[in-house]
This record gives sequence, C-alpha cells and structure tokens, in this order.
Amino acid sequence: MIYLHEDKLKVNKRIIDFLNTKKAYLNIVSIPYNSSVVFLEALLYLFNMNKKVLYITNENEKDIQIINILKANSQFKDYACYRGSDNFGEYSLVITNSYNSSYLDRKFDVVIYDDIRSFPE
Repeated sequence: MIYLHEDKLKVNKRIIDFLNTKKAYLNIVSIPYNSSVVFLEALLYLFNMNKKVLYITNENEKDIQIINILKANSQFKDYACYRGSDNFGEYSLVITNSYNSSYLDRKFDVVIYDDIRSFPE
C-alpha cells in the first residue's frame, strides 16, 4: 500500500473534485519524472463509477508506473495495453502511447495524458 505525502493527497482530492464538475479539461503541472501515484485515487473512483478511461503515456511498456501502482494498491485487473491491434476488447482502462492513441476507434469517459514520467513530445 502506498502512503501519500499530504501534498499528493491534496492533489488526489482536487482531481476527484474536478471529476464531479462539468468542466472538460484539467491540466496538472509537475516536475518531469515525478510519480503517477497522484492518479491512483481518481482512477479507482472512475472505475467504481463504471467509467472508461484512456491513459496515454510514453513510458516504456515494461515500466508503466500506473500499472505497478494499481497492482500494488488494488485488485483492479480490467485493463490492457493497446498496441494498435484491430481486434481489441472492451476494458475499463486502456493504456497506450501517444502514437497509437490516434488509432483507437472508441469513446472514453476520461482521457489522461500522463507526461509526468517523461518529457512531453
């Protein structure tokens, strides 16, 4: 279980508060190579609401931090990494890179573009 510093707990709460508004965009600014843990509570909240989430990250697929965070802190397993395959099932969480995201032909309730652990392209 991850124990969050008070600042990260505040960010988690603000993200969840934002998700309960009608606003369309939220931009979180962070130093490069920070932690994706700030998205954990928001993702679990969304999954409990049966929302579909597209998570875009340009991390190496073997090292995607949010997958490791979810595995360590929840029982959530309804996710898949999209690599551009046409035969792709329905998942609550789809993780892909920015290049492959343009080939997804599906609607999502929330899109998270996570550049926290890399420099933006």
